[in-house]
Amino acid sequence: MAKDNIIQFPTPEAVSEKEAKQMLQDASDECNGLAQHLAGICIEEITNHEFFAFGDFFDEKNIEARDIYAITNLINAMLLRYLQVPHELQKSLDKLYIKVKQLSQLPETEFEVSFEPDFEVTFEPDFDLNNDKDDKDDNDT
Repeated sequence: MAKDNIIQFPTPEAVSEKEAKQMLQDASDECNGLAQHLAGICIEEITNHEFFAFGDFFDEKNIEARDIYAITNLINAMLLRYLQVPHELQKSLDKLYIKVKQLSQLPETEFEVSFEPDFEVTFEPDFDLNNDKDDKDDNDT
């Protein structure tokens, strides 16, 4: 007798309630793990940039850590939606999508920075500004 190597996808009739709950839990665990993995990759890439090298995206005292926590859970909700598994944050994703689309259709505005009237930047070099040797080009003799 030959072995059948084809794995049959379980039909709803063939799946018991216990098996269905286990399949749902497995899918949920897989989505959660993938979302956390993707967030870890994002954080690694972000902290490879000099501006963010010292960012602490894991300490919830920092607002950026709370942001990545929310983003991770939104990714989890997106993955679960793909599998047709409901998640509370899917409604938030729908609202956020509308908001982002509205923002993307607004005219671009220039970024403005306003400083206090007393704001002053002082430059105190830690080198000699009067060093004539550094002013010469390589072609100068």
